Amino acid sequence: ATEDFAAPSWRSVYLRRHLSAWGDCAKLRFGGSPKDAPFLWDHMTRYAVSMANIFHAIRLDNAHSTPLHVSRHVLAEVR
Repeated sequence: ATEDFAAPSWRSVYLRRHLSAWGDCAKLRFGGSPKDAPFLWDHMTRYAVSMANIFHAIRLDNAHSTPLHVSRHVLAEVR
């Protein structure tokens, strides 16, 4: 059986960090701003916007290594 660890009835927070190493992953170097890697920022932003235009909702999946400032930029453009 599964339990909802986020339910209000739980008194403590359940956290678990798990590393899954995938052989087909690549680390993208976005840099600190779009000027550091203009093609990459533009390509990924256009991709996210195109997905948002097709679907009612999108989810950033497997974005654990994407820098927060990049995610914020892409989400701002998608919104």
